[in-house]
Amino acid sequence: DKYKAYVMGDEDGIPKTPEWAEKICGVKSSTIVELTREYATTKPAALEDAQGPARSQMGGQYNRAAITLSAMTGNIGKPGGSACGGLHGIPYAHMFRTIAIPPGVNKAYPKGPSLRGNINPRDRLGIKVHVNKVFDAILKGKAGGYPFDAKFAMFFQCNFLNQIGNANLSRKAMQREDLFTVVPEIWMTPTAQYADIVLPVTSFAARSDLTRPWPSGPYFGHMNKAIDPLGECKDDIRIAEELAKRLGVENFDLEYVLGEFSKGVHRSVKEELEQIDTIEEK
Repeated sequence: DKYKAYVMGDEDGIPKTPEWAEKICGVKSSTIVELTREYATTKPAALEDAQGPARSQMGGQYNRAAITLSAMTGNIGKPGGSACGGLHGIPYAHMFRTIAIPPGVNKAYPKGPSLRGNINPRDRLGIKVHVNKVFDAILKGKAGGYPFDAKFAMFFQCNFLNQIGNANLSRKAMQREDLFTVVPEIWMTPTAQYADIVLPVTSFAARSDLTRPWPSGPYFGHMNKAIDPLGECKDDIRIAEELAKRLGVENFDLEYVLGEFSKGVHRSVKEELEQIDTIEEK
């Protein structure tokens, strides 16, 4: 009812008509009407809103509106419907997430379960901080109920500052004078701008690697190296190797790690293919 009141303009006196929307988004009102009627009369209907628009100012409201619309039209929880999103596994639910380097001991919790290879969600949540709570944990630490007081943070392969909600809270956490941060990056992202040290990493064009479709898929591809690394750029795994040497971490055998990872990929794909063969035979 509250959403209806907003759309009808009961709250602010501005009805959210197709003509009103046209002035904001640039899409013709006739197109908006046509799409609205098509979605409303199609049963079931899957609204795949994806994440792109959310990565902009106030973009989260777009996803909230999409979820609300899916719920209002009765398309959630039905075959052919959708709870929104866009990162659905094809044909398997995030096939690549089953592949991992064999587990080791988590030194922060030597008597507890490993971070890797553990599929028990309670164990995983018990020894980790949810990604959306990372900066809150940095600010509050043990006093705030988190399992650690953060003194060091290393942000790999993600521009956390603009990918996690509440950017102002994130910025406040990154500005802590007693927090030492390292960010391996290709670009000077907002997160990298707050780092004490930025480590230059290679792009996908400067290394040979395995790749897979996003977010999932029935195949892997080989990524051919096209150029030599620029300047002092290194692969992420090479950076880990160099840090291991300097920190005195023993038994960090890069070739072994890479070999085990490749074996894991091959083993997982083989198991998936065997399942497909079994299904076809039945």
